[in-house]
Amino acid sequence: ISHWSFTEQGNVPVALFRENDGVVENLAICALELTGGGDSTGGIAGQLYGSVINSIVSGTVSGGANVGLVVGFNEGLITDCHSAGTVFGGSGAGGLVGYHYIGAISRCSSSADVSSDSFPTGGLIGGISDGVVDRCYATGSVDGPLYVGGLTGTVGSAISNSYATGSVTGSVAGGLAGLGGIDPGTIT
Repeated sequence: ISHWSFTEQGNVPVALFRENDGVVENLAICALELTGGGDSTGGIAGQLYGSVINSIVSGTVSGGANVGLVVGFNEGLITDCHSAGTVFGGSGAGGLVGYHYIGAISRCSSSADVSSDSFPTGGLIGGISDGVVDRCYATGSVDGPLYVGGLTGTVGSAISNSYATGSVTGSVAGGLAGLGGIDPGTIT
């Protein structure tokens, strides 16, 4: 899918699939321009309960809370995915995923630049509540007011074999995570 542009003013999830509990595989969305008026905005899924595998999204995504180039709000499986471009959002803005509630994210990367007017904000994932993040990285710049991290703004789960190299600007900020070690969060 190329040069897809969409704006939604209502407070509903905004994405190619607003809510997805199936499997999306081998999908590429290029030159995306997506604007959500509410929460859960993502290029592929606003809210993910299924799987996104081996997919890429590039472009610009903006919205309220839980904003990411691939998925806005995640409770599923995301593996072998990449994002590039820019993200702007409120609470939970991330280059790949806005908010990772439960599930697993593995072998994913983002080179997106991410900015937010709220917290948390991260280069790959805005914030993490639970679940697993493994073998992931982010290289874009990240800017937000509080809890800002090169990989994720907050850690509430297990992160392993992952890194970030982008610049980070904000209060309570870190190269990998803004606020780490939220019980039972671990970084190895």
